[in-house]
Amino acid sequence: MDDLYVSTALLENGEQQAALQEIRDLLLEQREIKRSQTVLLRVLAIALLAVSLVVILAAAILIPKAVDTLDQIQAAAEAIHVERMDAILDNLETFAAESVGIVSQADEILSGISDIDFAQLNSAIENLDGAVQAFSDLDVETLNEAIANLNSTIQPLASFLNRFR
Repeated sequence: MDDLYVSTALLENGEQQAALQEIRDLLLEQREIKRSQTVLLRVLAIALLAVSLVVILAAAILIPKAVDTLDQIQAAAEAIHVERMDAILDNLETFAAESVGIVSQADEILSGISDIDFAQLNSAIENLDGAVQAFSDLDVETLNEAIANLNSTIQPLASFLNRFR
């Protein structure tokens, strides 16, 4: 029985040795994996730091420029707005001045109309009707004949006087 116990112990000792060797190999493999993970973590940390620095620098450079650009855009918009308002006010002033001029002219016309003597105007219109009637009664053919006769009489006289020039 002692033999059995020793061989069982040896067997167990040999298995233990194999198990310990396997555990040792696994621990060494885990250590290598941990080392590569540590290297990767360091590389990632450096990359993250570099990206963070780039973002911070970009923000430090671009944000003030963006703010300046926005301020310039706002100032330009306000200037355009002010210029547009000035133009509108100028147009309104011109319109008001022209309106006042028109009103004063209308006032002058109305005062001139009120000064008209309508009785005298009606009398002048009646006299004008008489003059129009006299012109319409005028014999145009006789007038044309008289002008032709006058022309035939004056033409030889004009020719005679042109010789002395």
